[in-house]
Amino acid sequence: MAKEKLDLETYMVDPVLRDRLYRVNPEALTRDYQPMGELDAEDISEIVEAICTMGFLNPVLVDEVNVIVAGQGLVEAAARIGLEDIPALRLEDLDEFERRVYFHMTHHFYKIAGLDPEVFRVEAQHILSFTASGRLALELFAAKSAVAA
Repeated sequence: MAKEKLDLETYMVDPVLRDRLYRVNPEALTRDYQPMGELDAEDISEIVEAICTMGFLNPVLVDEVNVIVAGQGLVEAAARIGLEDIPALRLEDLDEFERRVYFHMTHHFYKIAGLDPEVFRVEAQHILSFTASGRLALELFAAKSAVAA
């Protein structure tokens, strides 16, 4: 009986998304999409340590022309380590449910890696903007914040 080979780098990726993974060279990705700008060197160092310790719990999310939608820090860390390919998902290949799964996976990665919650907050807002329920939540939060101000 043949056993399936376990990919230790992506074994923590949610099974719902595993069959959508593909490999991409981090140098082939464009960083134009990220609203948070550049991460500082300390943030990238923390992500490097997380990747070296735990692997890629969370793949990079890209659009149809390889622009990073989520995971700028992962791409920067992979480049710093010198990785030639990293796991990725295409945004347009994911349905609404799978986008929410990706969001929760990202949150899980930040929590167990002990990464800065503020960096996750900005990343989370960007990821949520690509889900219908997330857009509604962000609009309600913005309206609530405007009333409070």
